[in-house]
Amino acid sequence: MRTFGSRFKQAATEWFALPPDTLLDVSRLTCLNANELTLYNVESLMNVSDTELVADLGLHAVHVEGTGFTVTLVAAKEVHLKGDITRITYDKHGGPRP
Repeated sequence: MRTFGSRFKQAATEWFALPPDTLLDVSRLTCLNANELTLYNVESLMNVSDTELVADLGLHAVHVEGTGFTVTLVAAKEVHLKGDITRITYDKHGGPRP
């Protein structure tokens, strides 16, 4: 059963016509020109190399493959990556977020 807080966030998001990731606890991925990637609402980094980045997004993990990867920023729940991106996949794992 959803709590009052989650129902309020959902209603506010719909009422103000905001993107779902603004108030809700969801992840967002932005890829520019297949060489810049920004991940928002990241739980943790599971693997980072010059050819792969794997990030835990809570209910899912995102796998980014390519070449020449450089992580340019790691902040609270945000990761910026540059390099030649060839594939992005999602894997479902784990249970619901606490």
